Amino acid sequence: MKLLVDLARPHVGLVTNVGKDHLEFLGTPEGVLEENRKLFDALPREGTAVINLDDPLLKGLARSLPCKTLTYGRVSEAQVRAIDIVSYPAPLRFTLVLGKEKCPVTLHVFGGIQVSNAMAAAAVAHALGVPSKDIVEGLESFKPAAMRMEVHVRPDNAVIVNDAYNANPSSMRASIESFCRSYPDRPRWLVLGDMRELGRIAHQEHEDLGRWIATQPVDRLFLYGRDSRFILQGISTQGFRGVVERYRKKRYLIDALGRSLGASPKPAVLLKASRSLQLEQVSHALLSLSS
Repeated sequence: MKLLVDLARPHVGLVTNVGKDHLEFLGTPEGVLEENRKLFDALPREGTAVINLDDPLLKGLARSLPCKTLTYGRVSEAQVRAIDIVSYPAPLRFTLVLGKEKCPVTLHVFGGIQVSNAMAAAAVAHALGVPSKDIVEGLESFKPAAMRMEVHVRPDNAVIVNDAYNANPSSMRASIESFCRSYPDRPRWLVLGDMRELGRIAHQEHEDLGRWIATQPVDRLFLYGRDSRFILQGISTQGFRGVVERYRKKRYLIDALGRSLGASPKPAVLLKASRSLQLEQVSHALLSLSS
């Protein structure tokens, strides 16, 4: 982080959240926070730190920084807020509160998690003095990057949600929860791979994820990767009533998904794993099989 701030010399800084990522190198979420805080510490006194009040670790920084701060989140004390959120049926809609202004926003993206991203972007723009009209126009014209909640509809009407750019325990839960809320009218399938860079806690975090998935409205689970066996262990302890399958080879996973999609009533399918597993290859294969 020090190298990056020395290069950029920012006047506005944003850390969107502090999750369980890079724990192999930084140890704990508190270690992640310590590293990320270097961005805020590098801001000049007249600079602005944009603080996410929905994140308990970041919230504590709101009154402890020497520079100016601008807060955002769903809590009432945030200076930039999102209220009246409607994630289903599409499109995603909410009211953006910028100080005393209230602006209706329609996002052409998938998943309630994108509301947090929109608030973060709006808060940074607000800190830079961008007019509210331009902020709303920017949000409504946004298109997601590849492999980040990227939605494809096959000719047979099955939905493939490619969120395979990366994964950690925090983003896995956020993505799965958002996915489940967005498709209440379809069978919901998860295609999950390993979460890497977790170090000594990899076994426990994968097992914990499995236990948590068992509490979600998921109908079918496809697993891939060496550590996915621990997800299977976790979910097996909770009496999960859905179907669970695990594959060691990607081609076997693709074959199984292709057969299942052909025989199923048009499910929504979420794909997510760490970058090194290249799970987008599965998404590409499923889309080419339907063409």
